[in-house]
Amino acid sequence: MVTLVAPPAVLDGQPAEDAGALAAEADTFTEDGIEWAVLLRRELVTDFVPAEQDGEKQAVLLIERTGAGAAGLDELFALFEEGETGIAVLNAR
Repeated sequence: MVTLVAPPAVLDGQPAEDAGALAAEADTFTEDGIEWAVLLRRELVTDFVPAEQDGEKQAVLLIERTGAGAAGLDELFALFEEGETGIAVLNAR
């Protein structure tokens, strides 16, 4: 699961009608005395089993792409540089 958080004050910079709606819907929590608002939460579910090395699961490169069909790494990295796709490296569990 990936969770994007920010201090609730970030919502203060939004137009009044948007800030009120966002604050009302925001899930907040306190950690180490700091209040956080959850801005985005995503979870990936797959049957993919990451490789292991020395008994430890290896990190996974996750590439978000909306286009149809297969694409090579060169094309995916070019799309990333153009802002057309997202890339994340996640620790496997």
